[in-house]
Amino acid sequence: VTVEPELDLPNPGFNCDATTSSIVFSWPDVPCATEYVIYVDGNEVQTQSGTVYSVNNLDSDENVEFEIIAISECACGDEVFSINCTTLVCPTVDVDLEEQADICLDATAAPVQLNATVTGGTGNESASWLGDGVNNSGLFDPESVGPGVYQVEYLLVNDNCNYSDVITINVFEAPTAEVLFTDPSCFGDTNGTIEVTAQNGSGEYSIFINNDLINGNAVANLPGDNYTIEIVDGNGCSYTDVVTLITPSDNPVSIQGQTSIIAG
Repeated sequence: VTVEPELDLPNPGFNCDATTSSIVFSWPDVPCATEYVIYVDGNEVQTQSGTVYSVNNLDSDENVEFEIIAISECACGDEVFSINCTTLVCPTVDVDLEEQADICLDATAAPVQLNATVTGGTGNESASWLGDGVNNSGLFDPESVGPGVYQVEYLLVNDNCNYSDVITINVFEAPTAEVLFTDPSCFGDTNGTIEVTAQNGSGEYSIFINNDLINGNAVANLPGDNYTIEIVDGNGCSYTDVVTLITPSDNPVSIQGQTSIIAG
């Protein structure tokens, strides 16, 4: 009688089902086995009677060495099975969040729609906007947060694959002004004045009257007219006002009665 040596055969029916963050290991019932001792990467983790075990919270493209010892109640003794499996690689996804211009908190300030461009992916990613002043639709409201520097993030998540882009949004306080003026004193005079005191805002102020940059903060020798005042601060934020200097009306002297002069 010829006895053939026992062959080292692969583990029949031993499977692994991987995602980017987990691996589910399964195997068929082993004859005579009463329970299975589970090892993950050489470390004993538990003993169970079932034939399915999940390894979770893994990184993308992470390898796991999985081993079971089938505890047998038969004379043949315990059996050992092992397999190596790797989590899936995260798909390539590019997220580009459009840069946002600086915002001045003046009378024109309004919510701004932020825009993100996504290239690649599976279409199963969940999206969210993160940061102060931005809602779930990507609408940033500068009035709700006030002046400051804000980081806004657009985040895509698919299983444990995260993709994001971050932009910085500057919100500046707008300048204001106190404007004092005097009208021309008489008809035909050009002695009106305008004095502008800039307030709030940031940095050095540039003051324009009728689009002309003035030296200092006051102008004199003005006739009656409408004057547009604009202040631009160091952040490029502006304040505009209109002042009207009124010239007194021309009231000629009216002489009643005899208009001749009689000498005598």
